[in-house]
Amino acid sequence: MADDELELEPLEPNITLAEILDQDSLQRVCMTFARMHGTGLAVVDRHRQVLVDIPAQYPLCRRISAHPAGSSICGTFDALIQSEEANLVDGSINKPCTCGLGYEILAIRHQGMVLGRLVFGPYRDAGMSSLAPALAEALRSGDPEADAATLRGAEQDLQKMESLPRERALQVVRSLGEVLSVIVQTGYARHLTSQIHIAAIQDAYNELTEKNRRLADSVEKLKELDKLKSNFLATVSHELRTPLTSVIGYSEMLLEGLAGELSSDQRDYVQIIMEKGDQLLQIINEVLDISKIETGGIQLACERVNLAELMQQVGDAMRPPARRKEIALTVHPAEMLPPVWADRTKARQVLLNLVSNAIKFTPRGGTVEIRGELSRMNAGPGGGDPLAPPAVALKVLDTGIGIPEDARPRVFEAFYQVDNTTTREYGGTGLGLSIVKNFVEAHGGRVWMEAREPAGTVFTVLFPVNPVQGVTAAHGRPSPRSQTVG
Repeated sequence: MADDELELEPLEPNITLAEILDQDSLQRVCMTFARMHGTGLAVVDRHRQVLVDIPAQYPLCRRISAHPAGSSICGTFDALIQSEEANLVDGSINKPCTCGLGYEILAIRHQGMVLGRLVFGPYRDAGMSSLAPALAEALRSGDPEADAATLRGAEQDLQKMESLPRERALQVVRSLGEVLSVIVQTGYARHLTSQIHIAAIQDAYNELTEKNRRLADSVEKLKELDKLKSNFLATVSHELRTPLTSVIGYSEMLLEGLAGELSSDQRDYVQIIMEKGDQLLQIINEVLDISKIETGGIQLACERVNLAELMQQVGDAMRPPARRKEIALTVHPAEMLPPVWADRTKARQVLLNLVSNAIKFTPRGGTVEIRGELSRMNAGPGGGDPLAPPAVALKVLDTGIGIPEDARPRVFEAFYQVDNTTTREYGGTGLGLSIVKNFVEAHGGRVWMEAREPAGTVFTVLFPVNPVQGVTAAHGRPSPRSQTVG
């Protein structure tokens, strides 16, 4: 097959000319032929839908149409439109009209299938020199004078018509038929291409729909597994915490000498047991907290909280581990800090997690500082709007190892650790900062971190001074101590 040939699939059984042809282009082609030969043209599909109808403009035809008996004389064209006789022959057939003029009918075929008919005419055959007797008879009305005038006029109209030998008419019809064949071929190729595209798009859509369905099923399964995981972690953590509390408690009693004096080595061993128990309890509490966050959200019991007092309490609690690493821990609350609208327990845990992290990642001999200052809710590294709602900013600054720039966007993700190798120097679950972020945002606050020069990090937490919409007071009712602080 040549490169410029197009191999087409067999025609669809129910396809019509209207589906594969551009009717505007078809109309222009037929109009050109009709004007060139001064006759009428029509194209009809196999379901008898007229696609093109260009009537003849002969004076004789207009005279006959205006005659009272015109509808009975000129019914040939409509009959030819309905006729399927041309479908049965290979080539055109001639059909004479009552008026003596002729029509040529040619079947429009493609790949052996008849798609419609071309009707050419009426035209005056070269052998027609006078009015047909049938036409003269049909024009008579019974009034001799009027009939004579009508027949004279009709005869004059006939003589004005240019004659067209049938052989010439056949050439015209065949030429137009070949043009229509090319148009049909091109139209069907375009139609077939569009159908292929539609089928491909439909297949792609069906495939995408199926993938989306499977993805949705997978998401639901993952949600269920995640829920089961969270419930499992919450149950296991709760069950582990009870015996571990007893281990820590009995260790403390042993160190206090309630069971008798211990030797120096025994005290060291019990001290290690208690410290590791505290470390394990902290991990269990973090896992339990993140499980509660994932399963049921965060329940807050908000009230007015004095963050300056809270900073001092956290500083006192964290000084022993800081002293063990020879780290200088200082607390600097600004004067006259207003109380904030917060859950006291969760605000304390936020600060404990940040300070604990700072001590863990600060080398021996470093410094950790807790600062409190008045700020605004949209404050940040780039500054803030002085008209924004008031807030208290808690800052934890350290001189630790710092966080690489590429890891900073992920430090608040659950279980994320900058050094996730099995040989990492610093232990932990990677949940502390995630819990901080969830607790702070549940209050309507914000948290972020910045690098500290020349070394270390700065974590900043904003707690709103006034209640935020959606954050309730203790026990779900507005707190009687709630005051608007400007």
